[in-house]
Amino acid sequence: AEITLEANPDDIKQKMAKDWLSIGINRLSLGIQSFDEDELKWMNRAHSAKHAKECIDIIQDAGFENFSVDLIFGGPLQNNETLENNINYIASKNIAHVSAYALTVEEKTPLHHYIKTKKSPSVNSEKQAAQFLLTMKLLADAGYEQYEISNYAKNGMRSRHNSSYWQGKPYYG
Repeated sequence: AEITLEANPDDIKQKMAKDWLSIGINRLSLGIQSFDEDELKWMNRAHSAKHAKECIDIIQDAGFENFSVDLIFGGPLQNNETLENNINYIASKNIAHVSAYALTVEEKTPLHHYIKTKKSPSVNSEKQAAQFLLTMKLLADAGYEQYEISNYAKNGMRSRHNSSYWQGKPYYG
């Protein structure tokens, strides 16, 4: 069975990662979003870029080979170089799986309010589309297969529960 735990970088500690493996958790899904400090601050994330990178090392040192990172693209402050740096870092660490999502702005969120009141730039859909294509290319060039709209995996490392959702198979959650 694939047993996935969702976590954020600020949840990750060496002993905890080893304990998770010992009780049968065999896959982690990490809400990294970016390895860029400015982007993380803009997203109001609790972790820093340094902490995100340390978390990857902790997980790998604990023995996890099957884990995924979430990546956001298309934010108003992100440029192609930052996106490419994020993907190059993921590839350099041989991370098995990537879930890459375009930034969406939901009503009744602080981001929606900031955009509406001009405290933050708006999301540019053309830029997002271009960055989606760039994400697909960079991940393919790094050896990742795109097996769903937002999911990319190294050979044999597709998320079984993600695939099950799309196929209508039962799962526990």
